[in-house]
Amino acid sequence: MTRVLVAFATRHGSTKEVADVIAATLDAEGIAVDVMPAGHVGHLHGYDGVVLGGALYTGRLHTDARSKRRTSPRRARSSTER
Repeated sequence: MTRVLVAFATRHGSTKEVADVIAATLDAEGIAVDVMPAGHVGHLHGYDGVVLGGALYTGRLHTDARSKRRTSPRRARSSTER
């Protein structure tokens, strides 16, 4: 079974709400989903895909999301880079 991590970085909770909707959509398609704050992600082993979301503050992605993006073993292209 495909397993996806939905990681989010938020200050006020809105991004978590979006992450929960994404996770519910994936789950409805039969995909195993884990949802957690980006700051709590230790590794990406065992995941077939990752969705990383974070709010923009003054044009920059939330710090926790930026740090996970930098530390992932291989950097996937974001939808804005395609």
